[in-house]
Amino acid sequence: MKNGSYVSIIESDGMGLVFRDNHGNRIIVDDEGSPLTFDETFSPSPQGSFFVLIDSQEGFVLESSENVNPEDFHPVWEGRSLTDIDAAGGRINIAAAASAGEVIPTDSGMEVSSSEKGDITISEKILANVSGEGAGSVFIRGGQFIADASEIRAKTIGDRDGGVIDIHADAVSLTSGSRIIGDTEGAGKGSDITIEKAEHIWVEDRSAIFANTHAMGQGGDITLIASESVIFSEASVINTPTTSEDEGAGDAGNVRIETKNITFADGSGIHSSTIGRGNAGEVILKAEESVSFFGEDLSISSIYKGSRIHVRSMYEGEGAGDGGRIEIEARNISFEKGAYIESSNRGTGNGGDVILRAKESVSFIGEDDPMKVPARIWITTEYKGEGGGDAGSLEIEADNISFSRGPMIFSGTVGKGRGGDVTLKARDTVFFSEDSGIRSHRGRKIRDFCLHTCV
Repeated sequence: MKNGSYVSIIESDGMGLVFRDNHGNRIIVDDEGSPLTFDETFSPSPQGSFFVLIDSQEGFVLESSENVNPEDFHPVWEGRSLTDIDAAGGRINIAAAASAGEVIPTDSGMEVSSSEKGDITISEKILANVSGEGAGSVFIRGGQFIADASEIRAKTIGDRDGGVIDIHADAVSLTSGSRIIGDTEGAGKGSDITIEKAEHIWVEDRSAIFANTHAMGQGGDITLIASESVIFSEASVINTPTTSEDEGAGDAGNVRIETKNITFADGSGIHSSTIGRGNAGEVILKAEESVSFFGEDLSISSIYKGSRIHVRSMYEGEGAGDGGRIEIEARNISFEKGAYIESSNRGTGNGGDVILRAKESVSFIGEDDPMKVPARIWITTEYKGEGGGDAGSLEIEADNISFSRGPMIFSGTVGKGRGGDVTLKARDTVFFSEDSGIRSHRGRKIRDFCLHTCV
């Protein structure tokens, strides 16, 4: 295979593959993705000593081949609207290679033998869409993958199970409100979303990954695996609710993130709730070093604007789904500057358990400004009708556990369900500042909780 890109897709008007360098200049290529040479009259010529660059200010520009390295260019899908790459129920393959090798599609993805991978960018409101009766699959293989104000969508709307959205790249960036969507609106299973083989995964500027469950189908799972970091910032989210109130409604998929450092900042969060009869999914975060949630989305006015993990059970009818379990493991776990965990039950389902395990420390740190909402944990049940569900339990285990400058643990019930147990296990110290603490209640009565300090 020649240097460049292998792409197999369904094309439509307004879309095309171009090559850009780091300055944004495009280069003219042939149908096989190889750079075309030109003579001084702008005529294509195999003996030509010029490439043609497309400059946004000057138009077509001849550039000496001595000044242009074709391997510096990477493929970019560009289009005019969100209707550009459409393969209903089918398959989209995109791979970029910066050295000689082969790209071989397989049933489970693509095999890329090139020693060096090229970069891939989808931008300007590109939509890569494989939605259908059973959603198709999207496979992306490259060096750096960037989605800028664009969307990858794999919705299942019928009885067939969905496929996968599978991204293998050295670095992955979703920005400017980009979306990856693997919803199910039918009886078929939703699409699994997997991003792996990366050093870093960035999701920023109100970008999102969705695996919503709206009917009978089981929700798809979301899995992010990186060797160094996974970072969500600027109010970016993972969202995996289940919403159907029908009997036999599908359960939400699970969220799993594994890396060295996990960060959710500026009002970013994970939402995995049930407002129907399906069960909410699990949220599992595992980091070799740190899990850090901090900061707020300053564009909204709400007590829910902090970086967060939300798991709620909210259906008030018979047969309500249960909330999912939250489990975090790391060397150090911290929630600060308005960040919080909520596992609440507002219906007849049971709330989910919350487990935080750290080799060294778990810390919740409030604000210097007493008017701001501090970091916190809510483990509550609030439904006041008959058959109210029980709250989940909270377990924190670490060398050192600290709550300072106002953070609280709220565990209890204002309804008829049972409040959750709180267990703190510290191998060294448990510290609560004077303005921090644990509030556990059932109605207006203080409910017992369990507090352990283990030496």
